[in-house]
Amino acid sequence: MAESVEARRSHGQSRPAAVPHAPGLGRRLAKNWDFYLFISPYFVLFSIFGLFPILFSFYLSFTDWRGLGPIELKGLQNYATCSRTTRSSRSSSTR
Repeated sequence: MAESVEARRSHGQSRPAAVPHAPGLGRRLAKNWDFYLFISPYFVLFSIFGLFPILFSFYLSFTDWRGLGPIELKGLQNYATCSRTTRSSRSSSTR
């Protein structure tokens, strides 16, 4: 059977040590600044050549843009047109 807290203290056992909390973000950045400096080119290049094209392509799917001239926002009209065409309905159907 488990002993009560009072019984443990009376036998000379002290309370368990408190778990130290993790350092804050500022302290971790200050401590490991050289690591973040060396890894930062990866994040910059990934953002430019990986993340930006994906997000911009998603944005362009809602527009009517030929590559030159102004970008005209069409909304979901592009997707509605795509779903009505016979070519896309034939390619998405299963036989």
